Amino acid sequence: HHVKADQDDVVIPSSVHRRPMRILVVDDSLISQRVLAQTLGRMGFMTDVADNGRSALDKLVHVPCLFDCVIMDVIMPIMDGYDATKVCRQDLHLEIPIFVLSADVLPDTRQSMLAVGASAFVAKPVKW
Repeated sequence: HHVKADQDDVVIPSSVHRRPMRILVVDDSLISQRVLAQTLGRMGFMTDVADNGRSALDKLVHVPCLFDCVIMDVIMPIMDGYDATKVCRQDLHLEIPIFVLSADVLPDTRQSMLAVGASAFVAKPVKW
């Protein structure tokens, strides 16, 4: 499966896993959560959702090996994607891939997310 991220293709090899990949979708929009969960489900992935960065961190801390990657929105209430990614990398030292998915495509946003440890930045809407 390929997800277009900037100039590079990010390949997620679901076939190498013994179980379906588990993806944590972090987005405050219920519509985005549903669309991502349904689309990823059709591609054979298992998903769980969190509606803000704090909820995502709670899920990642309690069972750190449960998820194979995170798809993270940037602008969310309680804790945004920037702070959640920063905590994942700097405080929790989690190496899980974090793919930022955001409608905010300003270069500063992309650069700041990558600077705090995001694995890739993907602009919404995603062309599946």
